[in-house]
Amino acid sequence: MCPLDNFKNSALNRAAQAGKAPVFAYLLDKRNDPAQRNTSDASCIDIARDCKDPTVLPELQQLLRKRGFNLACLSEGPGDPVDVEVGKASMSSRAAMLKQTEEAESMIEKMYCLRWTLMWLVSVSFVAFQYILDLRAVLWQEWPQIAALFELGVVASLALFYHLFRSDPGKVKPSTDPSTNIEALLRGIRLGKDVPCSRLCTTTWVLKGLRTKYCKETHACIEEFDHYCDFFANPIGRNNHRAFYVICWVEVSTQYLHLLSCFLVARSTIPLSDVFQIFPWGYKVATSYPLMCLTMWLHGFGLPFMLYMLLMQSVGIGYNVTQNEIANWRRYEHLWEPGTGHRKAPIFRNCFCKGSFFRNVLDFWWHGSRRECGPGCPEGIIKIALMLKEAGAK
Repeated sequence: MCPLDNFKNSALNRAAQAGKAPVFAYLLDKRNDPAQRNTSDASCIDIARDCKDPTVLPELQQLLRKRGFNLACLSEGPGDPVDVEVGKASMSSRAAMLKQTEEAESMIEKMYCLRWTLMWLVSVSFVAFQYILDLRAVLWQEWPQIAALFELGVVASLALFYHLFRSDPGKVKPSTDPSTNIEALLRGIRLGKDVPCSRLCTTTWVLKGLRTKYCKETHACIEEFDHYCDFFANPIGRNNHRAFYVICWVEVSTQYLHLLSCFLVARSTIPLSDVFQIFPWGYKVATSYPLMCLTMWLHGFGLPFMLYMLLMQSVGIGYNVTQNEIANWRRYEHLWEPGTGHRKAPIFRNCFCKGSFFRNVLDFWWHGSRRECGPGCPEGIIKIALMLKEAGAK
């Protein structure tokens, strides 16, 4: 809510009164309500109409029109019209207009956040349509195993997609009493413990563990935060990391099977007699199966990306390190140590490694204790982790 002065003037009203037309756009972007009326029952348009500068009113009206405001409603008098049949005051046209504007902005913001999700669904739908149109009949007749594996892969991919889109990544509930976590932090400091104050989230007032991070997209702290996935519009954390790794394998396998199916069907329907005739053969395939060529072009972008994601996830699981820690390890004091000798740059130190590649993989799939310190962790970091755990950190 924008602050008002003693006469209930908003910043937009005061700018119209002073004739400061260049700041109108800025104030409207900051959600100053153009329908706000002062104690004299004057809106920003009424004030601009009385301004000595004749250019102020037209400029303000032009900006309001561009943002979808009804100028006639902004100049209405006070009071809500009364519905005689209901006998209660109905919502004023100004309030209804502002509510519709906020709903439209909220819908646009949601659609923007889901843009990659919608693109993924459209791509899968297009590939499925092309498969049914060009490949399915030939595949089930000549290579039924490949057809069955591909169709199972598509179903598994959609099921995992829905699970990741709807699942809880490991959100920590915001603290209802911020003073509790603040007192726990201060208690550790009074006892002489080296407590990092950065572990207290000042947005949710959650006392974070060493692997809990605040996600600005979801406005929540996520346990074992790995990264925010735009395709699922959801963070990847403690509760859904395994499902994410599985869908990486499913996506790579399914895209490879589809590429193999396209090549086999093209070879079956348009024979290639000589390897030196590959370019004329490719031209015949492109003219006979244009949708097939378009889907193969899409796989040219999607398959390398998924292979890279699968590789990075496999490395992270094997070494017990998250993608967030790989990208931002210098932000966390427990992940680096000062350089020695002539090397002054900080050196990465993984305090969560359980000792070997196999143990880290076993910890990811079975034990589920990736946030616990490993055997090679320095004693100071272990003390901080224990103190945070005793204080109720998640």
